[in-house]
Amino acid sequence: MSGELAQSMAIAAFGTMWLAGSRGDLQRLPQLADLVAFDSVAGVEPWLEGLAADGVERLWLAVPGLGITGSPYGPVAPVSAGFLGGLPAGLVSTGTAGRHRWRGQWSPATRAGDGAQILVVNYLSEPVAVAPARIGTGEARAGLDEALDRAARFADRHELPEWARLFAEARRPPEARRRDLFPASWPDPDGPALAATAMAAWVFGGMGSWNDLGFADGEAQREYEQISRDLLETVLRACIAAVNIDLR
Repeated sequence: MSGELAQSMAIAAFGTMWLAGSRGDLQRLPQLADLVAFDSVAGVEPWLEGLAADGVERLWLAVPGLGITGSPYGPVAPVSAGFLGGLPAGLVSTGTAGRHRWRGQWSPATRAGDGAQILVVNYLSEPVAVAPARIGTGEARAGLDEALDRAARFADRHELPEWARLFAEARRPPEARRRDLFPASWPDPDGPALAATAMAAWVFGGMGSWNDLGFADGEAQREYEQISRDLLETVLRACIAAVNIDLR
């Protein structure tokens, strides 16, 4: 799965439970970057303390452009989604302070002292009027399962047995996978299971990945591109459904 997406999912889930009072879980938060900052405040816990003081009550996963016509961020493209900066994943904070979107800016950097190359993400905030996206887990699971089935059948027809097997296996991944993105106090058991399927279905990246394929037959190429777009969208919808649950 995209590190940008996984990091935002984890911060939304762990941060939400921290704001709800489950402070001990935060020590298990996976950090997929060497340095994480928020409007230049370094570290997740200092940022959460500031949010709590400002009346923030909840964090949500946000993927701008997903299924939104005319989004200023443009559509989420399968070719770019697997590359650093190619997926506009982030967070939305809500509460008495209003709604703010936090978009991660990922970049390589050189660490002072030893000159080591590190990965840095700084989440920059802006006020937003749109409410966080809410998608039912059942709806998201059905959509992702259908997209995986279509991809598996396409791969089988075009003699791509490894991809056909991957898509078929993604429909029934080990439930424990991606449990690390959720704190122990997470109240919904369906979220980690759905995230496991989304992770297993993530086939977008560089050379050798699913979106690196091409077909000489024009009709096959068009079908492949549509399947890829549908698969990416259903993966992202599943991630939103897994994180943006009703906590009440």
